[in-house]
Amino acid sequence: MTDLHISKESIENLFSKLPRGKKFIIPDYQRPYSWDIEKCETLWSDIESFSKTEEAAKHESYFLGTIVSYENNDNQEIIDGQQRITSFMLLLRAFYTQLEKMDSNNKNVIGLKQRLEPCIWEIERISREVDNKSNIKILSDVATEADNETFHKIIESGLFDEKKLDNYTQNYAYFLKTSQDYAKNHPMEWENLCVTILEQCIILPIKCDSQDTALTIFSTLNDRGLPLSDSDIFKAKMYKTSENRKEFVEKWKEFSEICKLSGLNIDDICRYYSHVI
Repeated sequence: MTDLHISKESIENLFSKLPRGKKFIIPDYQRPYSWDIEKCETLWSDIESFSKTEEAAKHESYFLGTIVSYENNDNQEIIDGQQRITSFMLLLRAFYTQLEKMDSNNKNVIGLKQRLEPCIWEIERISREVDNKSNIKILSDVATEADNETFHKIIESGLFDEKKLDNYTQNYAYFLKTSQDYAKNHPMEWENLCVTILEQCIILPIKCDSQDTALTIFSTLNDRGLPLSDSDIFKAKMYKTSENRKEFVEKWKEFSEICKLSGLNIDDICRYYSHVI
């Protein structure tokens, strides 16, 4: 029988209580990060609306959904929910960037930064300070080298290239501008929104006992109502039966780059093939 371990965690606990030296890993059989600004707008709007309710004032919780993972080589391999977890990392970094621009002597600013830091980066064991901002809590094995570089630069520095059109850049830019506007237009509510996200936004982590179980769940679950694309299904099934998974992933990335350079959509290619067979 499949063994699943289910718990309940706040956003703050989900990220900050990850054991030292461990990371969230987006595995190579996953789909790339695909959330667009519209989904980030919905996420922000939902949380902002909740923060103003009586339920929020009574310290009740706002449920964000599940995160399905598998412990692989001491890291947490994210099977389902990577879109949310990646988006929240971008959101938390946007909040931190905004705090960096505020009064560094303000005790609330100091306190919020201290709470955000262990959510984003590995912190030093004794001093409880960030020793190296390149040591972030989430890594992607599915993203291309260029996309990984973009994501890491954003999380490490808080900076982004306005000319880039990838989802990491566009979503971070949205979160950053929105948080800046909110802090400016609602200064009395800004800190409360930060704390609401950290404490009252709840995730339900589900940990699988094996990678095969994780792959099965990945093949059947949807991400926030978005069905797996043809390429997602092809990739997951081929990965599961591949004798040399590392080689398969490299060839898949090469295939993706060829499609992109040729002006073709990899989903269309897989869809055409599925119809042919």
